[in-house]
Amino acid sequence: MDGIYTADQAARGAGLFTSLCERCHSIQEFSGRSFDAIWAGVPAAALYTRIANTMPLDQPGSLGLPQVTALMAHIFAMNEMPTGNSPLVADIDWLMGITMARPDQ
Repeated sequence: MDGIYTADQAARGAGLFTSLCERCHSIQEFSGRSFDAIWAGVPAAALYTRIANTMPLDQPGSLGLPQVTALMAHIFAMNEMPTGNSPLVADIDWLMGITMARPDQ
């Protein structure tokens, strides 16, 4: 997977994960083998849709597009997927063409 997000975007996502997600989730659920078991080989659009439509649990669907893509960038960074020069965008058709996989997979 080529770099499809920026380091700054991932840093924003890390802050959002801490403030919005950690009360219910740990990053370990979304990294390493746990990530592979659910998300490896799946289009990035599936992760986008899951976050956008179901999170946070107490207010599903309340996250804005920049928040969703920043959270995705954080998850990608935690899985050592390479950064790029352009931020991840909320384009479902484009995200359908991105297959998620950690570099060592």
